[in-house]
Amino acid sequence: MVKFVGSIAHYLTRRELLWMKNLANEKNIGDKVYVPRSKIGLDQDGFSSFYCTTVVDRGPSKIKVDLPNGATSDWISVSFARKHIKALVVALGDYKSELLLIDPLYKTTLHHLRLLLAEDEAIGIKVRSLAELTKFWKEEQSEISHVVFIGHGRSDAIYFGVDEWITATELGNSLRVRGAPKKHFLFLCCKTGQQKFSKPFSKTAICEDIAAPFHSVHGAIASQFAQTYFLSMYLGGRTSKVAFNHAKDAIVDSTSFRF
Repeated sequence: MVKFVGSIAHYLTRRELLWMKNLANEKNIGDKVYVPRSKIGLDQDGFSSFYCTTVVDRGPSKIKVDLPNGATSDWISVSFARKHIKALVVALGDYKSELLLIDPLYKTTLHHLRLLLAEDEAIGIKVRSLAELTKFWKEEQSEISHVVFIGHGRSDAIYFGVDEWITATELGNSLRVRGAPKKHFLFLCCKTGQQKFSKPFSKTAICEDIAAPFHSVHGAIASQFAQTYFLSMYLGGRTSKVAFNHAKDAIVDSTSFRF
């Protein structure tokens, strides 16, 4: 573990800070990783946007990986290499708007992800209680890298049909698993981008980052945002923050999302 003495962090360059941050995520030679095909010069094959391969060389914040036919890639940033790629779409049933809103948004999001990822890399679950979600999560979370929540929200909570309003802290605690890798979260639930929800959730041990709407959001806009976000991240091989910026810029109305 790196510890700073006094204000030494003030004198480090941005590149040095990034390198130190990546130390904990350093990929070792022989490790299996998923790399965006676009980042290693491979054509999209119509299945997964990622190529599962092996690290063959490494440097500070960069790696080389095996390519098909025994070739080796050029150097790529470790930020593009992921230990796991699996997206989970969670539909939060409310007994009232499922048929007209939640189900269509759930299906379009999940099917879009299945166009971008391999057969076993995009999965979905429909729940109406936190207990259902928690049971599934403890069994399946280890392979999951990205999570989408679809349902109703307010500035401090999301709605489950059985439990009704669940706060960000309650949700984060239910997803806590010792040693679990952090996930990228996208909430397609109204107002969950506001500080009362997004700040405490972003501080939970399971959260790498969170993107969510600041105000109420129309289902079609939520669908558009999610599709652009994952297209940019998966097919374009961009980081979650850059993908978020692309999706935000593509919104066709005044809806605001926050990262």
